[in-house]
Amino acid sequence: METLFSIGEMAKISQLSIQRLRYYDKIGLLVPAFTDPASGYRYYKTAQEEQLNLIQALQYMGFSLQELKQYLDKNTSESLPDLLIKYQQKLIDEEARIARKKWLINRYQGLLKREPAKKELLTSARLLLTEPLLTPVHADILNDPVFHQEVQKTVSRLGLSKSYLQFPGYFILGGQAYLFVELDNSIGAPGERHLASSERQAFVTPQNWQTPAENENYLLQETVAWIGQELVRGYSYETNLTFE
Repeated sequence: METLFSIGEMAKISQLSIQRLRYYDKIGLLVPAFTDPASGYRYYKTAQEEQLNLIQALQYMGFSLQELKQYLDKNTSESLPDLLIKYQQKLIDEEARIARKKWLINRYQGLLKREPAKKELLTSARLLLTEPLLTPVHADILNDPVFHQEVQKTVSRLGLSKSYLQFPGYFILGGQAYLFVELDNSIGAPGERHLASSERQAFVTPQNWQTPAENENYLLQETVAWIGQELVRGYSYETNLTFE
């Protein structure tokens, strides 16, 4: 006769709680091999230990209980290798999200530490997604809803997350205005340019910003600064642009 484990023994072997095993039974994920009709005690076969190990491994990987039940009930056309490939892609996507979060943290830290009234030579490279700017350039363009709609459409069309709506701006190069969204190293996009260096002018607000001369190449970007214990949104104005 095949050896059966009580629910307590199975809980000890799997290092799961009895309540968790009862829940798995309730949703049909891991049904005991035998349930005593008189006492209601649940008993498991040896083979179910391996099945439980698989469930725990897949759950740790990120699969939902519903996905696991569909697979174990064979209510899905996907095989286990197919599921693992899908999970691997989830990890790749998650790594990109984590890289983006780290980039944003570093970006904000750099902005908040700098002195708003001081010019800085920027030598760190950035990736810029460039598109011809459709919104007419004016002194308060970065507060213009039409400009932000243009940014949102570009980000959405490229399938980028909403985090790429941070720090939008435009640059003038050779008399042509371009929209850009600041990228990080976790992603590439069509039309990106490599900004090798530039000079950041003193932090300015929409009230004191003036559009430069028509023949001047420059970059204007939404930014933040920590001024007098207050977080102030304004513009970063950069000149001496060098692109690769």
